[in-house]
Amino acid sequence: MEVAWLYFALILLFGSLAIFLSEKLGFHKHLMLLASGLILGFIAANALFNIPVGIFLAITSVVFIFIVFECTSRVKLLHLDTMWQRSFLFILVSLFLNVSFLSFFSYVLFDFADLAMLMFLSILLTLNSNDFVEGTKSATMKEILGLESLMSTILVSLLLFILLEFRQSGLLMPMEKILGGIALGFVFGLFCFFLFARNRLHKWANPIVVGFGFVCFFIAKIFDVNAFISIVIFGLMFANLHFKNKEKQIKLPFYLKEIFEITVIVSIGVIIYSTPPTFAQVVSGAILFFAYTILRYVAASAVFPSLGQKERLFVSLSASKGLNMAIFVLLFFAYKLTSLDLGLFGVSKIINIAILFMIFSTIVSSITVKYSKLFLS
Repeated sequence: MEVAWLYFALILLFGSLAIFLSEKLGFHKHLMLLASGLILGFIAANALFNIPVGIFLAITSVVFIFIVFECTSRVKLLHLDTMWQRSFLFILVSLFLNVSFLSFFSYVLFDFADLAMLMFLSILLTLNSNDFVEGTKSATMKEILGLESLMSTILVSLLLFILLEFRQSGLLMPMEKILGGIALGFVFGLFCFFLFARNRLHKWANPIVVGFGFVCFFIAKIFDVNAFISIVIFGLMFANLHFKNKEKQIKLPFYLKEIFEITVIVSIGVIIYSTPPTFAQVVSGAILFFAYTILRYVAASAVFPSLGQKERLFVSLSASKGLNMAIFVLLFFAYKLTSLDLGLFGVSKIINIAILFMIFSTIVSSITVKYSKLFLS
């Protein structure tokens, strides 16, 4: 345990220095955090493998619970305008194109033998983050990319966890787990509804709801139902409750968000150092990312016909994977250390491709946003 505390102390130290340098040098902080992870891996890579895997699972669970809940708590089902509907359609079209074509390119480039793994990978690569949304000056692009990130976090993650359930347990058991997760989230949502009927509790909404989110997640784990679905349902129900200043209540404190982000991204850098991709994998990953960008452009053209050609190109190039993808990578790495069966053969390939997509998307997105004047009038 002492090794674990030392490792996390080093992560925060190296990560803080990386963020400071990123602000001074003008590089995106995720690139600097990955670089600091490589340096930390050179210094103390073995310490990572001596940390109890349960700690990694706890970190990824905590970060992912809050990210998903924060996204779902912003979805008001009765107030979804045209842009929300377009963003939802954009995710669906992207999923269809990725499953139909990107899985084929993955099969050719990386020699996958398992159809379920190809489908899982193509869905995973649809997952996006909102790392560069704030840097976008165009209000339209900011809304498109922001809503896409929010919708993909919910929908794509939901599909991934459901696919894992079916892959691991067969057909009948996942339905029980899925329905159990829905029921549990609904119960917690109703409890919040009655709890916040008293106005004096509103100022305590943040700690109460966050605490309920974690309790909901771990109760789902105890009763072996789908914990992710329970969080999604709980978040959706909370989103449709109405009380004063609710939007200000569910916000992760800045310092906690920075700590979570540093821990996850720097750990990915250590993983890259411990199992670096080969030159052939980098080339194949670059080709796959190019194919992904083309498919994304096709989806943007189909869903947003009112956008100009340069604006569609901007949308297709601004697809950062960021923290959302890093959480899945760290989760898979933890399962790999425990040799647990995820129901997918070749988890190492998924980890390598996801990491390459993180790097490529961060570089391309940062350049695109920095020179956005070339795309946006």
